[in-house]
Amino acid sequence: MADAKKGCDIRAYDVSEHIRVADYFLVITGTSRPHVKALQNELHVRLKALGEQPITEGAALGWWILIDFGDVVVHILQEEAREYYDLDHLYGECPQLDWRAIEVGEIPEIPPRVRELEFAAELEATGDVLETADSELDAESDLESGLESEALVE
Repeated sequence: MADAKKGCDIRAYDVSEHIRVADYFLVITGTSRPHVKALQNELHVRLKALGEQPITEGAALGWWILIDFGDVVVHILQEEAREYYDLDHLYGECPQLDWRAIEVGEIPEIPPRVRELEFAAELEATGDVLETADSELDAESDLESGLESEALVE
């Protein structure tokens, strides 16, 4: 899924022998804050459709987002964050898995509108702001409506 959304330098580590919080770590690089958030949203929505209930940290900033699926923890980082925290070095002693060879069951396609609504709800829950052309148009029409109603009152 992250590969389809143009996630970069995707690496999977088997950390089961080294730490107890998870069995696998997946480390993905996003090229910008919106890209990191898009990767997080894609994983969150598609796996939620399979019944997973992930815990997400860092979504508001989009610098380093951690998604905890229990046995699998996904780290999605901007390029600078990945270099700075150097998780690949930290987990370098753990066996690296060929994530392309791992068989994944059927993952349902999510209609674009459902994906947008899920993403907007998550942003709202984290206190982040979703800025789109539609929201700017809504703000302009609200302003015009307000001006029209003031003119009617006078």
